[in-house]
Amino acid sequence: MRTRVALSVVSGVSMIGAAFAADAPKPRTIPIFAHHPNAGWVLDRKIGTDDLQPRPGGGPGPVVYDKAHPYVPNNTPGKGPSTYRVADLSNPILQDWVKPQMQKYNEEVIKGTIPFVILMFVAILLLCAFPGIATWLPDVVMGAK
Repeated sequence: MRTRVALSVVSGVSMIGAAFAADAPKPRTIPIFAHHPNAGWVLDRKIGTDDLQPRPGGGPGPVVYDKAHPYVPNNTPGKGPSTYRVADLSNPILQDWVKPQMQKYNEEVIKGTIPFVILMFVAILLLCAFPGIATWLPDVVMGAK
């Protein structure tokens, strides 16, 4: 009888200990997906401005940007503002049925450039004329000092 009581006590204490151990807070680690823990942005291209390179074995390669409208990626100092890709429709890999659709998208990108640049200049002029616009929202959120 004593052995059963002792066995029951030992097994009960073991189960309670296991339950407490399972509920104990575990240190959580946040995974770091960046190249370096202090990096927010990592350059995503190692070979110049275009990350679409021809196949190593030769051939026509992927559709790259049109040379008349060069592609400028983000974080390219000295090249001007970043641009969208305008596809080179002379690539022999393109089928005839897809060229009109790609031409339509190319024209859409080119047409959208002019209003965007005009609005950028209007915004710059407004900020020069009324510099308080730039600090208004931070003052509202953080409280004016």
